[in-house]
Amino acid sequence: MSGFGVGIVLGLSSPATFQLRAQQQEALNNSAQLNNSIVASQDMIVMTSAEISLFSAVYSCGALAGGLLSSALMNRLGRRATLMVSVLPCLLGCCLMGLSSNYGVLLTGRILTGVFIGVSGASGNAFLGEIAASDIRGMLGALYELMLVAGVLIAFVTREYVSWQQLALITNAPVLLLALLVFFTKESPAFLLIAGKENEARAALQYYRGPDRDVDMEMCALKESQMETRGKRLALSDLKKRHIYLPLFITVVTASMFHLCGIGMSTKTNMSEATGVIACCGVELITAVAAIFLIERAGRKTLLLVSGAVMSASFGCLGLYFYFLSCNELWAKQHLSWLPLTSLLAYVVAFGIGYGPIPWILLGEMFPPLIRETAAGLTVTVVWTLSFITIVTYDALSTALGSYGFYWLYASICALASIFTAAVVKETKGKRLDEITKLFESKKSYGCSTAVKRIKQGTTTNQG
Repeated sequence: MSGFGVGIVLGLSSPATFQLRAQQQEALNNSAQLNNSIVASQDMIVMTSAEISLFSAVYSCGALAGGLLSSALMNRLGRRATLMVSVLPCLLGCCLMGLSSNYGVLLTGRILTGVFIGVSGASGNAFLGEIAASDIRGMLGALYELMLVAGVLIAFVTREYVSWQQLALITNAPVLLLALLVFFTKESPAFLLIAGKENEARAALQYYRGPDRDVDMEMCALKESQMETRGKRLALSDLKKRHIYLPLFITVVTASMFHLCGIGMSTKTNMSEATGVIACCGVELITAVAAIFLIERAGRKTLLLVSGAVMSASFGCLGLYFYFLSCNELWAKQHLSWLPLTSLLAYVVAFGIGYGPIPWILLGEMFPPLIRETAAGLTVTVVWTLSFITIVTYDALSTALGSYGFYWLYASICALASIFTAAVVKETKGKRLDEITKLFESKKSYGCSTAVKRIKQGTTTNQG
């Protein structure tokens, strides 16, 4: 439900922009004098084009703030409570947008919904990563992306039937349901161990694994992985440790690609037609379902490699089409008219199986306990900072590079993402959180750790 709520909040931009522009055009047709401000009306809200653009994009500022806030909240309240608290700014923001016509109030409401996106994105995926069994953690992470896509699609489809302000109020329903569902779950066993509540942690682990499953081995592994964290705060010197800085670097870069590889197509392709958007969202929805089953079979690294390569080829082909279009428009339309749609669909499928769901999965499983809250918050902050910068600089960038140059830039970014994945990213499929941490330890430290354990075991055996 966290992904579904985030999807509707993100998707709210589409009906809001669509209807606000229609109202703006109606006001212009009626010779209303905007003068860069809202014209008061009982029937509609009229904004300038600049105000509409700001209103649609400002949620990313709230998401940025939410990412920064999530780390402190998760440390103090825990993952479960933080996820429930994240609902509050969303409820308030949706009510402000649904009930007010004042531009400042509307902006405030949109920013508050962005805070929900940032906090729930960090806490929800960290919570999911800690409570899910290793054999289904990837599937559940992919389910987050599926629900997000479903939320965006529903928000878009409903624009023909309800006003965007009514949709803002309706959004409160799934968000409240999220809070209710989380309320009836237990806290993450990993967080309870950090808090020194071992009995509660065991009970929570048994709750998530089922009453008939033996959790002794998993509990021992959890306790061992939490020893580094108990009673200790993250220091700058800890960032020099390989098992801390490397997963942080990998996750931040991969999550950044989520926006850098995704926003280019969504903003630059002619997607104003309702049928085109619905078709693309439908394909993405089907792909997200397929990703749930592919994640634990093909693995994260393989899917990221395929995703980056296909997206790079898709952007490259689109750039090629617009290059030929600029050289000989008639020839390009006669011989290459099939290329844009084919490239777009290939991109949607590739993004849906790789850079759509996997960054959120890595966000919940890559980090050791000492840095998990801080790293999750930092990753979300970086992602939404990039989102805001990309949106703000889009017009200038596309004008400077032209259509084909713009696409070739994103093709290069996707190609670099694939190279990065091949060289740096490690496969985490089917591994417990403590095993993932050991993946990033240097061979020297891992060997010493193993040697110490063997010495202790030998001593114990001799004493016996």
